[in-house]
Amino acid sequence: MQLFLLAVYDCEVALWESGRYFCNRSGGYIQNKGVFGMVRDENKNLVVMFADITGSTSLYEQRGDREALQLISECLAILSDVTSQCGGTHIKTIGDEIMSTFPTPDDAARAAILMQERYQYNILSIKIGFHFGPVIADKDDVFGDAVNVAARMASLAKRDEIITTDMTVQHFTAAFENNVRHLDTATVKGKAELIPIYQLIWQDEDLTIMPADMNATHADNDVVRLTLQQAGQEFILLTTTSAFTIGRDVSNSLVVARNSVSRTHAKLEFIRGRFLYLDQSSNGTYIVSDDEPNNPIFAKRETINLTGSGYMYLGYKPELGKDDAIRYLIGSA
Repeated sequence: MQLFLLAVYDCEVALWESGRYFCNRSGGYIQNKGVFGMVRDENKNLVVMFADITGSTSLYEQRGDREALQLISECLAILSDVTSQCGGTHIKTIGDEIMSTFPTPDDAARAAILMQERYQYNILSIKIGFHFGPVIADKDDVFGDAVNVAARMASLAKRDEIITTDMTVQHFTAAFENNVRHLDTATVKGKAELIPIYQLIWQDEDLTIMPADMNATHADNDVVRLTLQQAGQEFILLTTTSAFTIGRDVSNSLVVARNSVSRTHAKLEFIRGRFLYLDQSSNGTYIVSDDEPNNPIFAKRETINLTGSGYMYLGYKPELGKDDAIRYLIGSA
């Protein structure tokens, strides 16, 4: 069997004698449309989203094939409807997942949140990943690197999560730019550099609340401050302070030279009336409140709402001592 390789824009296409084309970018076959007529539109920037139903395997076991199939079909239809309501285009359904595109990151974020809200208390749950970037648009499909990145974001998401990229976050408007937290960096097939990934926060349950005061918030204009003390150093963060980073690398705002500490271990921000501790580490953080000294909270790539005062133990358990611990105090400025 003879194989011919043709380059159509940035999509390498293999032409088989059967008359089908194989796109290395998308990993799928395309029916013969004419070698140079296959790609119809020029490159354009779009958001590519994958919304995946989680828990479908157990659903078949619990409810039986007929009922499970009906519930999943209804869910996919709702996801498609939400896509249209938010200005998006349903590209295709792949098993228990839909692929769609949106004109802007805000449109995608709005749709993703609405999808999650529709299934917040349902037997089924959703995980979503999306990315904003250049795509090649065919008549009823899209191809390109953005598709690969979006699929990777969806694979990294856990149930009830919305994961996106730094490129997408950079194009959010004020409506969403303060509702994200940096999680980590991730590899994407075909890319040499790691991609920073973010979680879009869509519910208060995305934040772990300290037990001292479950409802503690401050208005953005309240005169409050967060004081950090470690190894003879003291740092004061106000509600207007930009992101403050902690880690082993010397580029951080507070450097903790301990092997258990990640290069960039955590970030502190004032968001929606709270001082938030955003763990980004490999080993996690133990946070011990002065009000609950026997009830430490462990956070690993999670967000903690800090209240009152206590200690942060970066990458090691509190019983190992306070030598490298960070003392924190929240109070009036």
